[in-house]
Amino acid sequence: MNKTIRLGALIALAGLATTPLAHADDEDLNLRLENLERQVLELKQQIDDRELENTRNPAGRADTISRLGSGSAAWPPTAGGNSGVEVKAHGYIKLDGIYDFHAVGNRDQFVTASIPTRGGGDDDHFGFHAKQSRIGVDVIDHDSGSRGALEVDWFGDSDGYQLQLRHAYFQVSRLYAGYGFSNFMDIDAFPDTLDNEGPGASAYRLQAGVLYRHPLDEHNALLFSLEDPDTELYGGGGDSNAPDVVVAYKNENDRGHLKLSLVGRRLSDGSDSRLAAAAGLTGTVALGGQTLSFGGYTGEGFAHYLSDISDSGYDAVVDGEGDVEPLRASGGYLGVTHPWSDRLRTTLVAGNLRLERNDLLADDEFRSSRYGSANLVWDYNDRLTTGIEVLRGRNRDQQGETGYATRVQASLTYVFLK
Repeated sequence: MNKTIRLGALIALAGLATTPLAHADDEDLNLRLENLERQVLELKQQIDDRELENTRNPAGRADTISRLGSGSAAWPPTAGGNSGVEVKAHGYIKLDGIYDFHAVGNRDQFVTASIPTRGGGDDDHFGFHAKQSRIGVDVIDHDSGSRGALEVDWFGDSDGYQLQLRHAYFQVSRLYAGYGFSNFMDIDAFPDTLDNEGPGASAYRLQAGVLYRHPLDEHNALLFSLEDPDTELYGGGGDSNAPDVVVAYKNENDRGHLKLSLVGRRLSDGSDSRLAAAAGLTGTVALGGQTLSFGGYTGEGFAHYLSDISDSGYDAVVDGEGDVEPLRASGGYLGVTHPWSDRLRTTLVAGNLRLERNDLLADDEFRSSRYGSANLVWDYNDRLTTGIEVLRGRNRDQQGETGYATRVQASLTYVFLK
């Protein structure tokens, strides 16, 4: 239902509500009219807020690990919320305590592809970090219908704390431009994990680009984007000479959502180039009190987008003659969240990712990974959340050597802007 129809319905309801007022005295009539006008304005504000939330992020909702919610604090408040400029801030502090029974390779995030396959797997380790803490701000111009968003966390350096940009984009009507979630990923379908990485077979990429969202009706939309390509080649330097093209279809309904994403890429090393494409099917389903989240991906030349093997040079290999050969990858994950009560929940996740075998890849390069996690999360109140999670991963290289790792992670999160 569009905004005009909704406002029309409110006016009609207001007209019906005033009918019995003709029998009241003038003072009572004025009082009741004032109350009715206030209620209509409050309903209109709720509609405006809902319309804004529906266009907040074209690739999905704001990324909120453990269902914390975006949180917002308006400053300065605007009269009626439908005029002027509004600033909304959100943020939380998250402390993670991590114990690894075996070497994982990445001590801050559980990256299964980094698990050693040839020695070094017996080193245990414990540490704290608060890199997942975030703070962001939205600036909304109600008069023009435009908005801008900025968000950072502290994952910019593996050896310490350094700001990492997560979102820096603006929206004008249905057009989005800047830096943020790729249109190829689906943050709505991410399982509720305490670990920041999530299943290695998921698509997760932050990059610059421009996106146009075209609604088909109340539940369906098409999303078109041109995005930064950043070609990653094994055995050669990537040369990006054309943007990645992403087309996605998204359906949202009362039981969940479904998203089909397609990406087309041109992979080049400066002398040779090849076209590559990949597809992803993701979504969520509410089923018998449980929430299922799932994702599946397959194609060539898109390792750049996959959580486990991004930034590893596995988009394609360059042979001895300088020819570019895209590498095929496929994988998927399934998550199930079970609520024990309004404030206590458990999420189970399993995933698998596979890269094709290729003689040009070294023996110890990635071949496949498996991921599993289970957690228990408790919302102590609306601002404080704690939980514990057990993660298990397996990494296998091109020659079949295998490494395993187990991690226990405990988290404490405080939402300071909500």
